[in-house]
Amino acid sequence: MTGSPTTAVVIVSKDEPLLEDTLNALREQLEDNDAECVVVDASRRRLDRIRQTHPWVRWIDFVGPLGVPITIAHQRNVGVRAAAAPVIAFCDCGGVPGEKWLASLTAPILAGTAEATCGPIYNLDSPFMGAINDLADGAPVRVTVTANMAFARSAFDAVGGFDERFACGEDTDFGWRLRDARLRVVCAASATMSMHWGDANREILRGRRYGQGTAMLFLTHPDRIPEHVAMWPDLLAYPVWFVGIPISLALIPVSGWIPVGWAALLAVPIVRALLSGNPIAFLRVKWVRTMGFFAGLAHAIADRGVPVLLVGASAPSDPHTPSEDQLREIKVPAAQFDSSRRRLVARLCWCRLRGARIIDLRGGVPGSKRARQRLVAGLWVARRIGYRIVVWDPAEDAPIARRADVVVASPERAAEIATAGNARVAVVTRHDIADPNGAATALLARRIYESLLTGAAVDREEPED
Repeated sequence: MTGSPTTAVVIVSKDEPLLEDTLNALREQLEDNDAECVVVDASRRRLDRIRQTHPWVRWIDFVGPLGVPITIAHQRNVGVRAAAAPVIAFCDCGGVPGEKWLASLTAPILAGTAEATCGPIYNLDSPFMGAINDLADGAPVRVTVTANMAFARSAFDAVGGFDERFACGEDTDFGWRLRDARLRVVCAASATMSMHWGDANREILRGRRYGQGTAMLFLTHPDRIPEHVAMWPDLLAYPVWFVGIPISLALIPVSGWIPVGWAALLAVPIVRALLSGNPIAFLRVKWVRTMGFFAGLAHAIADRGVPVLLVGASAPSDPHTPSEDQLREIKVPAAQFDSSRRRLVARLCWCRLRGARIIDLRGGVPGSKRARQRLVAGLWVARRIGYRIVVWDPAEDAPIARRADVVVASPERAAEIATAGNARVAVVTRHDIADPNGAATALLARRIYESLLTGAAVDREEPED
């Protein structure tokens, strides 16, 4: 590549071994079009072999917000903002670009006849996926798919990038906002991409995310529902059918034929399943996607809270317990939780429903005996409704330490707790290292939280440098 690139191809990845095949297929086109390649990888260095064998790729190691398992939209934004080119193209791991794909996809943008383009996507291996955006050249694109898409960086900036609230469907939302901004989104028919979508099992795993994304799209763009459902009736048909089952049963006193007629509608998906060649997997995909749709509605309506509740406050001069601000700086959403207020258990339950997973207890505990007893009882309930508990530097509070999953303490205190004996509690030794800004302690907290959320073993030693 000579000088500044005119185009950047951005690929996001998380544990996708097919990334290597896609990069190999892209290299010649990148060189021919004076383009750079940016990979935003959330694999925590598990794909280092691919990085090392493709030194021409600009590789960005991505660490997402704590408690957010799917960070596709976040990674897309990072990749676009890191790219130096005025035109951005996207493809996915497992994509096989056709001849002249990049030049064909970006030509309308470089010529000024469109602000964004999508090319046709053809299925290579999925039993359920058909062709996507197989349209006439220059036809308006109603549903944008980032497995084969390009846009001007100015268009990205005009609509504010990808919406990071979406776990799936962020590309469709992005395209709709481009259209709402009266930006031209057209098909580049010769920019073909063939995709390895995966087998039926992968389609089932993907179905839940697709269902959640559909719910979020409907809530965010209610005016687009008729257009979207007209293209893919299944998106709404299956959720409506499942909701109608209890309603039809309730109407049995009116007519016993109502539930029979409603159940007969199931003949439609059964026939489609038989035609698919894999009827069991087909129905499982539809079921999982429907449940994902309802989960997505609940998720969006509940307005999810933060994953970490901070009980007690760190003293400003204490470098050994991370503050809310320090945690936020390293993408750990956390909020103070007042354990002294009434209805402690009810409030813990409500926070748990909204997504809280960890209670981080620091700075001691309430001073009165009654407040301590209430907190101990609250922690007992918290463990039984799925919370994981971290306690920093417990003093004489043995009942509280026994409720913890992880205790972080100085070497002397850690030895005492370990000797006291509770095999279930992981004791992390906190060394008194120089950490005037609390940055190292905050990173230690994040490692502990991640271990608890993923079920991995907790590292018992804090690094000393």
